[in-house]
Amino acid sequence: MVQMQKVITDIYARLGDDTSQMIYANRLLYSLTEDKKYLQKIIEMTAEGVEFYNKIKNDNCKVVFGAGAWGKEIVKTYTDVQFACFVDNQKAGGTLLGLPVISFQEYIRQYKQGLAVIATRLYYEEFYNQLKDHGVPESNILNIGKMIDSLSRKQYFDLPELKSAMCQKENFVDAGSFDGRTSILFSEWAKEKCEKIWAFEPEPDNADCCRKNLLKFFGGDIRYEVIQKGLWDCKQQVFFETGARGASKIESMGSNTIDVDRLDAILPDGQPVTFIKMDLEGAKQTIQRYRPKIAISVYHKTEDIWEIPEIILKIHPEYKLYLRHYSVAAAETVMYAI
Repeated sequence: MVQMQKVITDIYARLGDDTSQMIYANRLLYSLTEDKKYLQKIIEMTAEGVEFYNKIKNDNCKVVFGAGAWGKEIVKTYTDVQFACFVDNQKAGGTLLGLPVISFQEYIRQYKQGLAVIATRLYYEEFYNQLKDHGVPESNILNIGKMIDSLSRKQYFDLPELKSAMCQKENFVDAGSFDGRTSILFSEWAKEKCEKIWAFEPEPDNADCCRKNLLKFFGGDIRYEVIQKGLWDCKQQVFFETGARGASKIESMGSNTIDVDRLDAILPDGQPVTFIKMDLEGAKQTIQRYRPKIAISVYHKTEDIWEIPEIILKIHPEYKLYLRHYSVAAAETVMYAI
């Protein structure tokens, strides 16, 4: 207990601003207690979060549009909110998280006067237009998908301190690149200072999508390289669960295997890394040598909120740490090290 207290005290002392201290304290308490009031305090620190809570607290019947990852995340996060059902034409007739899944036409017949909670990042515009075309008033629509998209565009690059720490030549490691979107956002952030991007994506379909998107954005430019590997603390093959789009992950019971290796072993000698997104596996030498800016998620596991910053500070004690939150649910808390 004393050792744990020292770890948290040391981390707190390295936090760079009041916002980071507030997010860290509440995220820590949420991890330890699972009390949603601490999560609510974090979410309400964003304009999107304030809008979300103002609408979700009304007395209308609440219906979730989209029975995918974000729809499930919203229902699981807000256990104190009574949702009537999911609306998803492809899954209509079934149940999810104890709620019926209905068609859009059934929604129009039964729930049109309720609050339509659009909980999909990919199709929120289509859902919104469909609702408006059927006469659902703006006051009865809560477009979480638009909020998620807006927050995700800020993620990893909106912190002002990152600009202050920008190098003359920026070299970026995008670990878990998925569709290449973050690599593109990095290029837009760094502009003419963008020298090289290494996009790591082990899932074959995602890697192909990443290549296509980066080729479309960069054209014949050779500033990027897509590496179909995962990052790990040694070179080996590991089981991997594929086909879940952005949720693909290393999994002991996974259906496929992928190649993994240390970042220190993959990157060419002499080319400094200035920014790493998402992964510290096998990157100790790179971090010690170049002290890159780091952006890493600290919400996947309960212990992430203290274990990840502890690892970072053990590798390089001079880092300043910052935290920001980029969703209206439990996911997407990011720690920056500068």
